[in-house]
Amino acid sequence: ARAEGVPALYKGLGITVVGAAPAQGLYFACYDAFRSLVRRPKDPLANFVAGNVAQLGGSLVWVPMDTIKERLQIEGQLARNATAEPLGSSLRAVRVILQREGLRGFYPAYWVHQ
Repeated sequence: ARAEGVPALYKGLGITVVGAAPAQGLYFACYDAFRSLVRRPKDPLANFVAGNVAQLGGSLVWVPMDTIKERLQIEGQLARNATAEPLGSSLRAVRVILQREGLRGFYPAYWVHQ
C-alpha cells in the first residue's frame, strides 16, 4: 500500500461486487437442480455429488472473477518490471484478457479451484 497508495487495497473490488451474487446463485441453482434428480434425498453420497456439481457450476463465474481480481491486485508489482499497458479497472481487465487470451484467459485455474 505504500508504493501504490490506499486505493490499491481495493483493486478488484468492483468485479467481486458484481460477480459474487451470480456465482452464489449459480452454485445453489446447480445444487438444487442435481438434488431434484436424486431419488434418495438423504443419501450422503447424493449430497456429496450435489456439492461437487454445484462447485463446478459456481466456478464458471467464480474463477473468472478471481482471475480478474488477482490480476488487478498484482498489477502494481508487475508494472515495475513490464512494459504492458495497465489493466486499470475491472471492465478494462475483462476487455484486455478477452482480447489477448480469449475465453481461456479467464479460466487458467478452473480445475485447481475445484
